[in-house]
Amino acid sequence: MQQHELLQIARQKAKENGVNPQVIQQRFFLEELLSMMAFSKLSDKIVLKGGFLIEKIIGEKHRATQDLDMMFQSFEMSKQAIKTYFEELLQNSSPNGVIFQLKDMYAQHGEEGLKVLFRAKFGRMNIDNLAIDLSTNNIIHPEATVREFEKLDGTTYRLLSFPLEQIVADKLVATLKKGERNNRDKDYYDLFMFSQLGISLNYKDLGKSFYDTLLNEAPNIIVEDMLRKLIVSQERQLSWKNYQTKNPNASQIKYEDTIKAIFHFLVQIKAIESKKPKNAFEQRVEVAKQETNFNSFSTDKEHDKGKAK
Repeated sequence: MQQHELLQIARQKAKENGVNPQVIQQRFFLEELLSMMAFSKLSDKIVLKGGFLIEKIIGEKHRATQDLDMMFQSFEMSKQAIKTYFEELLQNSSPNGVIFQLKDMYAQHGEEGLKVLFRAKFGRMNIDNLAIDLSTNNIIHPEATVREFEKLDGTTYRLLSFPLEQIVADKLVATLKKGERNNRDKDYYDLFMFSQLGISLNYKDLGKSFYDTLLNEAPNIIVEDMLRKLIVSQERQLSWKNYQTKNPNASQIKYEDTIKAIFHFLVQIKAIESKKPKNAFEQRVEVAKQETNFNSFSTDKEHDKGKAK
């Protein structure tokens, strides 16, 4: 691919999906880097997650992103090991002739893992702000699966990826853990989109993913108490309105609808996991549901019964 071809494709894709052409251009560079990693010596240890993966699942029309998150599994992720890996990887240009340079890496404040920064050059285009967030030792259930990804030029590469069940579980736990002071409104948006797009989930796996993650990340959270707070939280509602102004895709989605999506998943996974907290959790979710104003909300089974009538 030549530079003029990239610019043409970026303009076309941006118009089709209602996003800035620079987002598409940025994705081109991320894809070039990922395709190099997919054929590297650590390809079987790299697991994609986060915004880039979600975009591929629900479509860039719904979730264009410039975030690239991944996990290195079964790998001692020291700064020196990561530095050596990327320096060796970037000795050659990408399949389309992009030249990458490792710029910097640093530990992220308050989080495990590293942020790795890159410079990239393609023709006359120079990018100075490419970033990858790296982590290790994440909980994954079920096991990571291989996905095939198509690049802008039509070629493909394959990498291990987080299962959708774990993605949903992580976002559910994050909303509960962060509570009212949560600035990650995209988690609310993603959960809403997952609930609306008819994406297939194994709820037995989702239940295990959720409970395992909850016990690891927020074992002291009382789920029904946090749900009640989120439902009436003025702080959360204001944060959502601010998110809507910056993200047109969310402009028609009510905050109430995002909470309904959270209930949707929590009700679906009740009584699935065999852990002891299951029964108490099931009762608490039902109590919280009954005490909300969302009387129209129903599980899929309840909805089907309504149709049958």
